[in-house]
Amino acid sequence: MVIVNLSYPLHQGMFKYPSDPEPEIEITKAKRELNQIKILILEKDVYETFTLPDDKYKSGFAFLKLRNHHGTHIDAPAHKFPDGKTID
Repeated sequence: MVIVNLSYPLHQGMFKYPSDPEPEIEITKAKRELNQIKILILEKDVYETFTLPDDKYKSGFAFLKLRNHHGTHIDAPAHKFPDGKTID
């Protein structure tokens, strides 16, 4: 058996049906925010201040706004005909 990969990657400026709008793809990378928190400690009637790191990590994500004709897809007769057969 031979498997042929016909999938098409999603990317800005990718091939699309001429009348479809451009796909919108926005990628936000993961990041680390460096913060510091101050802690006051009372010991023997004396306050001491300590600064501790409070690093926060934010996940990366992708925002995709695509039409069903962007990228690799299969159309069934139901795409154009009300009583047409579907893929499933």
